[in-house]
Amino acid sequence: MKSMSTVLVILALLSVSAARAAVPIPVYVSNFRCAVEAVSLLVMPDGSGATLSAVRAAGGEIVDGTISFTLMERRDDGDIPFPGYPREDIYLEWGAGSAASCHGGAEIFWPDQTTDAQGYTEFVLPRRAGGWTTEGVQLMIAGWVAEDMGGNELPVIDLQINSPDINGDLLVNLADIVLFTQDVGGGSTYRSDFNWDGVVDLSDIVVFSGAIGATCP
Repeated sequence: MKSMSTVLVILALLSVSAARAAVPIPVYVSNFRCAVEAVSLLVMPDGSGATLSAVRAAGGEIVDGTISFTLMERRDDGDIPFPGYPREDIYLEWGAGSAASCHGGAEIFWPDQTTDAQGYTEFVLPRRAGGWTTEGVQLMIAGWVAEDMGGNELPVIDLQINSPDINGDLLVNLADIVLFTQDVGGGSTYRSDFNWDGVVDLSDIVVFSGAIGATCP
C-alpha cells in the first residue's frame, strides 16, 4: 500500500512538471521589423548565399529583408528588455517545402547573436541551408510562435527560400543538376529562379554552376 502511494505521488509530481513545461515563457516581441513585401532568400549549404539585407523582391530587385526585434520580459512591476536570451532558442521555422538546415532541427536558422543588453537581436547573416519553400517562415521563441505585447501570435513572414541544393539534401550534386535542367527555359519555376526575376535563364545557370559541390562544413 505504501509503495502504491509513493507511485501516485511521483506520477502527480510528473504531471505538474509536464503542465509547467507546457506553459509559454513570459516573453514577447517588441519593435518587430521585417520586409513588408514578399521576398526571396538564396541559401547555400556552405553558407555562401545571400544575407537578409540583400534579398530579392518579385522581379529581381535587391531589397533589405532584415528581421529584427526586441525581446521583452513580462513582469508584475513593469516589462523590461530580456538581455542574453540564447540564440539557439530563437529561430525561423519554415512551412511546407524541402528547406533544410545544416545544423539540423526544424529551423532554417538562428539569429546572428543572443539578445544584447537592450534585448535586441536580428537575422542578417547568411546561413548554411538548402532546399526551397514558398510558404514563408514563422518566428519561434523556445518552441512557441512569438507573440506581440498584446499576446497575439506574430503572422507568418513572407520570406521564400531557394537554393542550388534544390532537393534539400544539403549537397549540390548530380541530383540537383537533373532538377535544375528540367527548369531551365521553362518559365517561372521558383525553385530554380535564384534571382527571382520570373524566368530560369542564364543568370540562374551562373549561380547554379558556381554552387556545384557545395555542402555543409
